Amino acid sequence: MPAGWNIRVTTFDSEGKPRIVRNFLAYESDKERAIQLVCKRVPVAEGELAEAVAEVSGNEFVGTGMGLGDVRRHSKKADLDEG
Repeated sequence: MPAGWNIRVTTFDSEGKPRIVRNFLAYESDKERAIQLVCKRVPVAEGELAEAVAEVSGNEFVGTGMGLGDVRRHSKKADLDEG
């Protein structure tokens, strides 16, 4: 059973193509509740898609200071080179 979820929020352009992708870690084992937590805590506008894309093990949360129910922006090394 996962300790939490990686939730992806996608913003689409006027042609329906993905434009902005943001990833969040939600420290919640239930997938649907994890999505709800992200939608409540970060700006997810109508027309954006919030979806669980990967289970996250408890090891990912060790040492992060996150507690159950917390949401945090998740960045990957590849994201640091963008923009």
